[in-house]
Amino acid sequence: MGQFSWNYADTQNRIPLMLYGAAYVPCPDGTVIYESCYLCYGMFGGHDIYDLVADWNRRYISAQMIDKPERESYPVTEQGERWYRNNVRWYNMKCRRLEDFAVEKSNPYMSDTYGEDWKRNIGIDIACDDKKNRALKYPIKICRSRPDCYEDVCASTMDIYQGR
Repeated sequence: MGQFSWNYADTQNRIPLMLYGAAYVPCPDGTVIYESCYLCYGMFGGHDIYDLVADWNRRYISAQMIDKPERESYPVTEQGERWYRNNVRWYNMKCRRLEDFAVEKSNPYMSDTYGEDWKRNIGIDIACDDKKNRALKYPIKICRSRPDCYEDVCASTMDIYQGR
């Protein structure tokens, strides 16, 4: 598990969510999740934020959201070719996983095929940078104060300093 930190959306992303800080996560369905003590692993009120963002956007996601490796980004060496081919295989698996999720393959099938954290990994693939998150129909939004509704706040941006 990696560490993830964001800026509070309701402060126009000017204030970072601090380690051990409190936060509210508005959901598109109108509910709000409260986290009293954030530990930087993407868990809010017992929910994985990346599982949530995958579920929220299931009807709107496609393989075009996955970054495809570009050959010119790898050294023109035997090792570079191996790295490129390996990353193309990884990219193809991510696309299949996303497509299987979009057509609602069963949870047991997804776990057996892609591993226990398959949904979290989809969420990370589609929302783990500011540009991708903003482009989603339902991006991650983390707030300092309880928001009135999901639409009232902008998408959260990543805190590059990890909560300082």
